[in-house]
Amino acid sequence: MFAKHTITKIILTGILMLVFTSAAYSDIIYQEITVNTTPVGINTANLSTSWYGHSLFCTVETASIRILWTGGTPTATFGHAYNAGDTLPVLTDLTNIKNFKAVRSGTTDAVLRCTYE
Repeated sequence: MFAKHTITKIILTGILMLVFTSAAYSDIIYQEITVNTTPVGINTANLSTSWYGHSLFCTVETASIRILWTGGTPTATFGHAYNAGDTLPVLTDLTNIKNFKAVRSGTTDAVLRCTYE
């Protein structure tokens, strides 16, 4: 989603050239999270707090869940409902990402597949 660029300055006889080289961010994190009856968030221990954009992208698999990113706690009947196969809204605020929690809403555990950049 986001690419990291290294800028190299090359000066040749008074002409300034900027050369961009792309590289993947070293802090792109992929997590698979089992969602059961205990509200769970993403592991934020290794998340970057640097200036560039943050985004959390997740898909739901296996079963239905409820989520909140407000700092509240979702329950089986409270929060935004999503089903297996759904894509969650992309969160782009670091506070919302850290506050993100999910809980299953039925009798079967779900799996969230999440990428953080």
